[in-house]
Amino acid sequence: MSFFENIAHSEDFVIEDGVLKKYKGNSSYVVIPEGVTEIGEKCFEDIMLKSVSIPTTLIKCGKDAFAGCKKLNSIYITDLSKWCNIDFYNDRSNPLNESGILFFNDAPVIDLVIPDDVEVIKRNAFCNCKSIKSAEFPDALKRINEKAFYRCSGIEKVE
Repeated sequence: MSFFENIAHSEDFVIEDGVLKKYKGNSSYVVIPEGVTEIGEKCFEDIMLKSVSIPTTLIKCGKDAFAGCKKLNSIYITDLSKWCNIDFYNDRSNPLNESGILFFNDAPVIDLVIPDDVEVIKRNAFCNCKSIKSAEFPDALKRINEKAFYRCSGIEKVE
C-alpha cells in the first residue's frame, strides 16, 4: 500500500454546517477538508492518527477533540495567524497536546515568529509544542492567553 492510498477521503468525514462531527475512516494520515470551521467534541478521540493537516478555515476545536491520539507525530498548518486564533476548548482539543511537533508550510516550527497581524494568541495555541526553541512576538501583540504555551519546555529564547 502506498502512502497516498492511506490518506483519508471525503467520505471518511461526517460534516454538518461546517462542523466536523465524526471521523469514520481508518487512515492514520488525515487532511481535514477546507471549509471545516469547527472540530466537534471527541471527534478524533483515541484514533491512532500519525499526521493531521488543519484547514485555514478552522476557528474552533471542541472538548477533547484529539484526546488519546498517542501516535500523532505531526500537525500541518499553512496559516500561522489563523492557528493563533483557533479556540481550543482545552489542551486535549489541540492535536499538539499529543504530538508536540507543528509544521508550518511543511517545515517544523523551531524558531517561532508570530506574524505582525496577530493581536491575541488564544488559549492552548501552542500547548506541548516541543519543537519550538525560540519565540518572537510582534509589537501589535496585545495578549497571550492562559496556557497558550503550556508545557513548551524547549523554549530557550523569547523576543
